[in-house]
Amino acid sequence: MIVSYDTINKCAPLLKSPRDPARFLRRSSGCWGALRVLSGLRRASRIRTVHASVSIEGNTLTEEQVTAVLEGKRVIAPERDLREVRNAIDCYEALAGWQPHSTRDLLSAHRLMMRGLIERAGRWRNQGVGIAKGNVISHLAPPADRVAGLMKSLFDWTKKERELPPPDYCGGDPL
Repeated sequence: MIVSYDTINKCAPLLKSPRDPARFLRRSSGCWGALRVLSGLRRASRIRTVHASVSIEGNTLTEEQVTAVLEGKRVIAPERDLREVRNAIDCYEALAGWQPHSTRDLLSAHRLMMRGLIERAGRWRNQGVGIAKGNVISHLAPPADRVAGLMKSLFDWTKKERELPPPDYCGGDPL
């Protein structure tokens, strides 16, 4: 079934409590299928998003296993991988309640995403970090005592900018 923008707009008011049940039933006949399709798309998107979010960090669960975790089924896998997937699902569900420019909400997301995985979940780091390739340090992050201020500056900047430039590249060599 293909769902048009007009169909979605026609169906949106039906999600509210109807005042006239007969009119509601007449108007809703074509919408329930559309709403089922949209619900399925949202679910598929959530599964793919969670899977991509955790696999980029080395999680070994497949999309099918992520689906099973989401459905509450038992999955045989490393406990850390299962914890990462459960945490990512919880973050996905909490996303709508967070503000995009809030350091408090960023730390709340971090707390939820890293729950049971690290000791300082939901707090700024308190030590230096970097990325090593073999015996060579390829990236050294800013000192820990600067992180809170740098994040505040970043959020302040994104609040006032109308159009944000796309990143030159993310992870790895530029194209």
